[in-house]
Amino acid sequence: MAAKLTEASASALSPGKIIRDDRVAGLMAIGRKGATTWAVQSDIRRNRTFFRTCRYTIGRQGEVSLKQARVRAVEAKSLMHGGVDPNNEHAKSVKELTLLGCVKDHIAERDLADRTEQEYLRHFEDKKLNTLVGYANVHPSAVTRADVRKMKARLMNRGEALASGALRVLRLTMTHAMRLDETIKENPVHFVVVPATKKRDVEPVDLSEFA
Repeated sequence: MAAKLTEASASALSPGKIIRDDRVAGLMAIGRKGATTWAVQSDIRRNRTFFRTCRYTIGRQGEVSLKQARVRAVEAKSLMHGGVDPNNEHAKSVKELTLLGCVKDHIAERDLADRTEQEYLRHFEDKKLNTLVGYANVHPSAVTRADVRKMKARLMNRGEALASGALRVLRLTMTHAMRLDETIKENPVHFVVVPATKKRDVEPVDLSEFA
């Protein structure tokens, strides 16, 4: 019969031995030379699908009690199920990432013209424009290639110029999100062809006549 995880059973662990908690799934005590450590293991999920398995070390017994370890294990699992690796030093801030937040952070880092800033935000905030509004509060890791393909098809029905503008804004936003959350490994917009903005055909100006 496996030993029940308690403070006493954890402190008595031999190096290399493990006791798993029966109260918080994934929480375990791991025997090591000199001390026992608490760790939790669970699956990182992106868009409700399995991404990879992750193990996060909570701390050493003596510095962290079993009660505290259980609380921190639940917090770490919440991050994992939200698509975030708690081993990432930015994990806490990354948990609350949204596409709207990312584009605002992108704007704050750059000296952009007011018109450009307004154009970026308009795609995420203007309900009448209805391009990226539905994704404003979505975590960047939840945006898939399929989402972008559907978005492009929907916007192309309203014109190439509109589709091009929205997809370019989404692309730069996702690129910025990858800097903030290192667990995002690809920009899904890179897997669709963004329509090129057509150049305007205008008659050349006769400078002598203009003068």
